[in-house]
Amino acid sequence: MFGSRAPHVVEADCAPRSSVIIWPKGPGILTKVAGASGVPTTMAHTALDRFKAPVDVGLGTADDAALTKVHDRAAGIKPPGES
Repeated sequence: MFGSRAPHVVEADCAPRSSVIIWPKGPGILTKVAGASGVPTTMAHTALDRFKAPVDVGLGTADDAALTKVHDRAAGIKPPGES
């Protein structure tokens, strides 16, 4: 992931190659199935929340490198390419 996504983050290149909207799918399935079985999924829920964050702010069709924009902003860091 670092080899293929990090350059996109640094260059503020969020042209869609792999849409960020697909990232919540895996943790979503896991939390649903595990939850139905009574298995705790604390880390999967956290991942699901983190992966849904860009979708929730309108970045769902951006490249998955856009994940970092939401987390940068939450940390008070200006994302690359934003003034």
